[in-house]
Amino acid sequence: MMARMTPSVRIAVDGDEMPLLREWLNAEPELRGRVMVAGGEAAPDEMGVVTELVVAVGAAVPMASVLARTVTTWLVQRRSDVTLTITGADGKKITVNAKRVKDAEALIRDVLESGDAS
Repeated sequence: MMARMTPSVRIAVDGDEMPLLREWLNAEPELRGRVMVAGGEAAPDEMGVVTELVVAVGAAVPMASVLARTVTTWLVQRRSDVTLTITGADGKKITVNAKRVKDAEALIRDVLESGDAS
């Protein structure tokens, strides 16, 4: 019998912001213990290994809302440009630049909640 995988969201962060985002997410009581660091293959046109945060969200829409709100608050607190690539549990992907998105929470929530309608 195969183990059932918990739906998860992957977040790639440019530059050296990943440890800061990981700490921020782990400070949120609902997300504590759900955030892991994972490495993966780089795209064919990139060098090295891609490091991402993997957040186990389960199938609960409230968890997606908590994650969307927490990531949005973190983005607002940044004093430098930062770009996140967020991949929802269903594979839907967005890239958010902290300096150029007016309603980041709505975009993030759309990606996170789209995979929860099962």
